[in-house]
Amino acid sequence: MVVLRPAASLTLEEMTQALVGRLVRFKLTRRLFIVDALPRDATTEVNNASLRSTFRDGFCT
Repeated sequence: MVVLRPAASLTLEEMTQALVGRLVRFKLTRRLFIVDALPRDATTEVNNASLRSTFRDGFCT
């Protein structure tokens, strides 16, 4: 999941090219999910349980 800055754009190819020299091949992503914001809990940390349920509930099919 990626949260973009306002007026920014990103494609899977662009992201892959940016990461090719930094990550080994098997760690490169095959999917890109652009979201408006990551779910946060009361302490402003990313709520991983909410992320998992979003995917489990069919967000990405």
